[in-house]
Amino acid sequence: MRYEVIVNGVSYLVEVKALEQQESKPGFIPLASSAPSTPAPSPAPPLSPKPEPQGGANTVESPMPGKIISVAVKEGEAVEKDQLLLILEAMKMENEIRSPSGGVVGEILVSAGDHVESGEALINLR
Repeated sequence: MRYEVIVNGVSYLVEVKALEQQESKPGFIPLASSAPSTPAPSPAPPLSPKPEPQGGANTVESPMPGKIISVAVKEGEAVEKDQLLLILEAMKMENEIRSPSGGVVGEILVSAGDHVESGEALINLR
């Protein structure tokens, strides 16, 4: 049987043969039982959710997963469009996250050292 398998976005064509067909070939060594000897570990409990943004706020979200290196603003600080808000490290590169518009920093939802996911709320602007 042939199958297409996709690993990390790369497509591979694989062929699978039943073990019974292989047993008659010279040098065949049967594999140990594929049944696990110990039960599979239970899944980890979900992480506690990050605070949700306040309604009506202009939320700045992470464009990619990464680690917060530094936060350049404080709550209550007035910011201008394109002003540096924080530095996000992703794939060993430092990315400047800038304000999409002018406003006042309402709530900072992350701090240096936090790991964030793509689309996660970072800062609320008013």
